[in-house]
Amino acid sequence: MKLLEGVFQVGGASLSHPEDGSAYLIEDGGEAVLIDCGSHLGVNRLLKNIRSDGVPLGKIKLIVGTQGHFDHVEAASHLKRRHRGLELGMHEKDRSIVEKGDAVRTCANFYGERFHPTKVDLILRDGDEISVGSRVLRTFHLPGHTNGHLGLSVDVNGLSVLFAGSTLTGGFWLHSSNLAQWKRSLDRLLGMSFDLFTESHSDCVIYAYTKERLLKAKSAVLNEALTFLGMSPWPS
Repeated sequence: MKLLEGVFQVGGASLSHPEDGSAYLIEDGGEAVLIDCGSHLGVNRLLKNIRSDGVPLGKIKLIVGTQGHFDHVEAASHLKRRHRGLELGMHEKDRSIVEKGDAVRTCANFYGERFHPTKVDLILRDGDEISVGSRVLRTFHLPGHTNGHLGLSVDVNGLSVLFAGSTLTGGFWLHSSNLAQWKRSLDRLLGMSFDLFTESHSDCVIYAYTKERLLKAKSAVLNEALTFLGMSPWPS
């Protein structure tokens, strides 16, 4: 599903599999990058969606994993086996759980599934830039949902677009989430300026980046985490 010029949503609950997180394809000048790729449960539909959007699979040079969770990057091992040369890039702090196939920390056991391990080929850090044709994807380390959670941004026809991953809408997972880090990441986003953003579990939609929307997301995320931990709600 085309969201903006050269920006497609190719995975998610209504596109690839009900358990998949949102996956996005950025394409320009004969090159493409996937932001997340879902799990093996939806990998065939993911590939069909990519082809339907008119992007040959051979154009995709990199999968960027926003996090090491099953519903976001487990399909990477399957995609890499099918297409030689395709690489996976992630933050160092989520690397080991993906390479080991840790069923607990990747949340695979939550879904009653196995996480098929794969090598992380490229370590991404805060402030790194990834070229996609004439476009540049910029990375932001936004820990909280996981220790190595990444957000990304790209400019599209003069609009700055943030791919926020699970920072704004993710659930708290005891084995991989950190509440204090998450609050700092949310505060960081509140201090930044973007025109549009996407999140990790949505239908084909892109949101206006407003302070009110972010404050609401911050309150919802933190209070869900505190409820999970059996603590009092976060002050509004």
